[in-house]
Amino acid sequence: MTTVVPTSEEDPSLAVVRFTAELSWADAGPEVAQGQVNRLCLEAQECMIQNRWLDLASLMLTSADVIFSKASEKDLECAYTVICNLVNKPESLDQVHEMAELIATKVAHQLSDKHVLRLKISAKDSFNFLVKYLETFSGGDALTVAEAKEEAVHAIIEFVKAPDMFQGDLLDMPAIAQLEKDAVYALEYQLLKIFLTQRLDAYLDFHSSNSDFLERYGLVHEDCVAKMRLISLVDLGNSGSGQIPYSLIKDTLQIEENEVESWVVKAITAKLIDCRIDQINQVVLVSRCTERVFGLHEWESLRSKLVTWRGNIANVISTIQANKISEDGTQAVQGVTTR
Repeated sequence: MTTVVPTSEEDPSLAVVRFTAELSWADAGPEVAQGQVNRLCLEAQECMIQNRWLDLASLMLTSADVIFSKASEKDLECAYTVICNLVNKPESLDQVHEMAELIATKVAHQLSDKHVLRLKISAKDSFNFLVKYLETFSGGDALTVAEAKEEAVHAIIEFVKAPDMFQGDLLDMPAIAQLEKDAVYALEYQLLKIFLTQRLDAYLDFHSSNSDFLERYGLVHEDCVAKMRLISLVDLGNSGSGQIPYSLIKDTLQIEENEVESWVVKAITAKLIDCRIDQINQVVLVSRCTERVFGLHEWESLRSKLVTWRGNIANVISTIQANKISEDGTQAVQGVTTR
């Protein structure tokens, strides 16, 4: 995701307003342009002081067409990162929802070609923003949650397509969970569940029955297989004893034996796993694996590990203290003997 690094004391939001205003009024001449830029900046400052974040987002998006047509790729990505970060400002979930919808609608109007839009804005930035939007829906109001079905499907497809996204708590979101038994979108939910909780064999079974479904969303089978192989390797690391035999990797990933090490290296490169390859014993020694989801089971596992570590540390401290007392006693006896 894009990181905005401040290069001056000016607030990033105000800097975006100034930048877009200067682009918008560049052809009006310096005298007219300066006055309009100052006016818009003052209006933005008032919005920030009064915590009118929705008004600020609306003001920043007024010149969205100018940003798309005139800004460089880097400036465009930076500007929309700042705008999207405004979603974190309001305290009211209703305002967050309204702002997210405003931004999504405004961006969608700029380009009718979604493929061009993906080139304009980082796919990961777009996905993260979409997830923030979906998080604003609670499970209390079924009618309201139902309004987010298309956005939920979009998030699922973007996650599956992305070659560098392997984890997420999407299944727990009410906006996505509602699709599990949906008459129209149940397959989309099933696909997400495979990528977050299952292995390659489950995906291949799904593909054999739903190849047309995948093609409809522009999902490339070979890319999905590659991603599922990495995911399956990570799952082996998380479910085993810390040692994964080459033969198990070969069978699970459905690859040749001479490909095992290259797939392990790919997983290491993607920062999905930390391990050592023992070529002599034909095993992979795992020290860390990425969790695809982090739900109740993972929290319980973490709690168990922390309790164990705390117990081990307490034992070490007790041993050190006992040794210190013993040493102090020995030194005291030696001192008395010397006298």
